[in-house]
Amino acid sequence: ALLVLGLNHYASLGAVAPTQARPAKVRFFVPLGAVIAAIFALAAVLPKQAAVWADPFQGGNGLGVGTTRGGSQLVIGYQSNNAHLGGSFAMNYEPVLSVITKYPSYLRGESYSTYTGKGWLHATLARDPITPQVPIQLQPTAAFAGLASQAVTQKVQVLSSHLNVNVLFGSYAINKVTANQAGAGLQSGLFVNPMNGNVYSSDNLTLNQTYAVSSQELEDPSVPLSEASQGRANTSDYPSEVQQLYLQLPPNLPARISTLAQQVTAQDVSEYDKVVGIETYLQENYTYATQGIPVPGPGQDYVDQFLFDSSKGYCNNFSSSMAVMLRTLDIPTRWVTGFTYGKQDFNYTGPESRFVIRNADAHSWVEVYFPKVGWVPFDPTPNFLMPFAPATSAPSAQVTPPATKATPAVKKPVQPKPTQPQGAAGPTTGWGMVERIGEWTLLVLLSTLLAAGLLFRRRLYFARLWQGMSPNALGRAMTYLVRLLERKRSLPSPAPTLRELMPVARTFGVPEQEYRQFVHTAEKVWYAGEAVPAEAMDQARRTWMGWITRLNKQKRSRKQKAQAKGQEIKKK
Repeated sequence: ALLVLGLNHYASLGAVAPTQARPAKVRFFVPLGAVIAAIFALAAVLPKQAAVWADPFQGGNGLGVGTTRGGSQLVIGYQSNNAHLGGSFAMNYEPVLSVITKYPSYLRGESYSTYTGKGWLHATLARDPITPQVPIQLQPTAAFAGLASQAVTQKVQVLSSHLNVNVLFGSYAINKVTANQAGAGLQSGLFVNPMNGNVYSSDNLTLNQTYAVSSQELEDPSVPLSEASQGRANTSDYPSEVQQLYLQLPPNLPARISTLAQQVTAQDVSEYDKVVGIETYLQENYTYATQGIPVPGPGQDYVDQFLFDSSKGYCNNFSSSMAVMLRTLDIPTRWVTGFTYGKQDFNYTGPESRFVIRNADAHSWVEVYFPKVGWVPFDPTPNFLMPFAPATSAPSAQVTPPATKATPAVKKPVQPKPTQPQGAAGPTTGWGMVERIGEWTLLVLLSTLLAAGLLFRRRLYFARLWQGMSPNALGRAMTYLVRLLERKRSLPSPAPTLRELMPVARTFGVPEQEYRQFVHTAEKVWYAGEAVPAEAMDQARRTWMGWITRLNKQKRSRKQKAQAKGQEIKKK
């Protein structure tokens, strides 16, 4: 609407202020375009109303590939089956969890130990029953130890009936499940894998279910890790269960993955330096993308394809590559899936802060084992930052998700730079193209309106000139005609009266009797102040339109003659 009004106003400037030159198009349309762009930018960042109906195509067990018109399309979301990774996905912004907590943090779901070359599996499915309010008993090597941390409680509510998992999400590391809310809590048994700290319910999470977990949230470990890691850890420094589960690699892993990892960390000495070196290399040399991502073929390795063939992907590609590259350097890793901290709900007025987690916040990252320290999380995906609890010495803890990441400067082999991500990754089933239909519809509609405005702008302007068929309308029309004659250098000098314009009208084919009637009508309106019949005004308008039409035809004819003459010159 603003664009059409702007075009109309620009066209009418000559009639409104005939003594002033019309402003240059650049000076007029650049500010207009800037205002329209600002409106679109504001509309893009404003919060959107959540979907009223749940996605009808996201049923089933959440593990298969939903078929859409034109082929198969994965949709982002959390899944427990990660045996076959790869492929593009579409975004899905359906809310799935509400978390009330003190600090924003990644929600850890599950960690995986076995890399197959196509995806990740659990090496052990051991599950010990746990009781609410009773501390969870884990293996000594299941979590971190000796690092600064803070106890946090997270109250979780399920917002979707399509989550389709039985995983209990919480900050790293969960040490206790607190009592459920009466009537809405978990109604089945609870279990934990003592080897990795994964917490499960007997049944899948359902809509409106609530639970709460108590966790130890790490403070930023980068300084103590860098100070403690003065030398390279030996394999013998790792406990036997860590060596057995978290240094595993498939026997047919391409050798060039190990070669690349050694090249990237050639100048790094300590284990921590090597970890940060791999993390930084992936962030700075590969492209984040969600479309055009290949699926490994029968003889292809998932990580090898990303590192040397496609060079683009999302969080699964980056985190899997970091985990595998570090294992080739004999550094234990495990692959972790869950959610980022989502978006803070600023309308929430209760205690602590509320964060809304959507399917689009599904994510994966890496945990690395350090001797005498345990497992520490790292996120190699570009523009994603692993959040930590504020340091205990901080005067006040503000709930603000971090926006920047400081990493050591390291010289690495140069590869294509990564681009800005479009969202977190972790594809599951369903559909996603529906969300794009509205954008394309709006684009087509705006293009159609613009084309129609350009095509009919002259007719619309003429209709406005003669609006009301009043003396003012006749004056506006004649002002436009005189200015047009001036631009075409068809107006005699000095400025003539209407009667003196008769020879000019004759040259453009306006019948003499018709023009005399036009002059008679104009003089009665302007000089005598008499009211003229509507038929006379309509006849004056038709005479004026005929003159304007002949002026434009003459312009096209001259242009055609000039083009023909140019063609003759070229031929000669």
